[in-house]
Amino acid sequence: MPSSDPQHQRLEGREGPPGCSPDPPDLTQPLPLLRYLLRVEFGRLEVATRLETERNFVFPETTIIIRDIQKLQSAIKEAESQPNPAPAVGEPCDDDVLQSLRTALEEHS
Repeated sequence: MPSSDPQHQRLEGREGPPGCSPDPPDLTQPLPLLRYLLRVEFGRLEVATRLETERNFVFPETTIIIRDIQKLQSAIKEAESQPNPAPAVGEPCDDDVLQSLRTALEEHS
């Protein structure tokens, strides 16, 4: 018998779990927003890599997160090279492992 819960009814016709967007973030946003998005993406990367380690499984979405980080870093670097860039809000992440990844990504951007 179908559920009377409206939330459950909306999910019944679904053919699978929702996927991640293949579209990168809009890189034309203001510099402070790009920095915020970069912090969000580093947080997502930290969670994704933790889950991959715990579950001994590689999620394809992790690659998309890394791609978005690379694109955001390039956009931020370009925006900061313009005259009068917005001041930095802070570092995206304090974890040594992610710091190493960030440095490696910057070197290859």
